[in-house]
Amino acid sequence: MRALLLVILLSLVSAFPAWGADALVLQSTRDRAYCDAVKGFRASFPGSLRVVILKDYAEVDVVRLVQEERPQVVLAIGERAFSLAKRVRDTAVVTVLAPSLEHLRLQPNLTGIGIIAAPEQYLRLFRAMGKKRVGLLYDPSKTGPYVNQAVRMSRELGLTLEYCEVHSALEIQAALARLKGKVELLWMLPDSTILTAVNMEAFLIFSMQNKIPLVSYLKQHLQSGAAASLDIDNYDTGRQAGELSLTAPHPANRGRGSIVYPRKALLHTNESVLRKLGIAITAP
Repeated sequence: MRALLLVILLSLVSAFPAWGADALVLQSTRDRAYCDAVKGFRASFPGSLRVVILKDYAEVDVVRLVQEERPQVVLAIGERAFSLAKRVRDTAVVTVLAPSLEHLRLQPNLTGIGIIAAPEQYLRLFRAMGKKRVGLLYDPSKTGPYVNQAVRMSRELGLTLEYCEVHSALEIQAALARLKGKVELLWMLPDSTILTAVNMEAFLIFSMQNKIPLVSYLKQHLQSGAAASLDIDNYDTGRQAGELSLTAPHPANRGRGSIVYPRKALLHTNESVLRKLGIAITAP
């Protein structure tokens, strides 16, 4: 059985033509966000590209593919691509649009761009909304470093961050109850412990019952009642990845890989909710 699996893997790898491109792009699916990131990468990366859509193949031996192609850099787009690219050790890897990138220990040859705007961008938005006491739920194992940085920055900007640790989705209701009467705004992060359909509804109900705005990282949440969102610009993130690829860490370098924030965020607002709450967003 193992021998048969090996034959299948090798045949799949041999199905790819040997282009020898400067950058090997591993794209998880044909999702529009991923395609926009590839377009941005093309715009800033000066070399040739080879794009492999992983969804088109049951199995891809990425390590073997990299050994044969010998690219200068591997760009991994999406969670599946990141999962496979982590096996590569002898080539620089840049990752974008992969949620688990935020909380994993990175190997020396791997760097990436996070999936959420920098804390300072959110904090300045909150101040522009006239809100100083901000509520936040998070799992330390998922978004701990991000929240720690946000807490430090909030003090510098004159804001108070009321944060509650949760370690299970079952703790959300109780944690929200602890925030009642203490906050003027509720902030939602892309934390996989928190984000379930049931908990999303709990956030929205808390927002409506307490007449406070909910600010998210995803504009789709505006349709459900969120007041505003800061979304990353997928095209610009791709451009940023292309520029980052030119200085991506070589495997021979010591230390750990690093994560940087997306440099551009897009503000989306739900004008109906803002009017009901009497909120006018001033220039940050």
